Amino acid sequence: MQRCCLRLIRDGLVRSAHDCSEGGLAVAVAESAMLGGLGFKGTLAPEERWDAALFGEGGGSDVI
Repeated sequence: MQRCCLRLIRDGLVRSAHDCSEGGLAVAVAESAMLGGLGFKGTLAPEERWDAALFGEGGGSDVI
């Protein structure tokens, strides 16, 4: 995972990264948006529970 992230950064495809280990995807996106002085707009269509998709701490593979 670290090699993948480093390559994405090197290739200019990623500017920052944040883990979902404390609060899940929703908290990570909110923290990143607030700290960066930006907002966020996107869509999410989980196949199962919304609470697990937004606040689950199991990693990105649970959502994607």
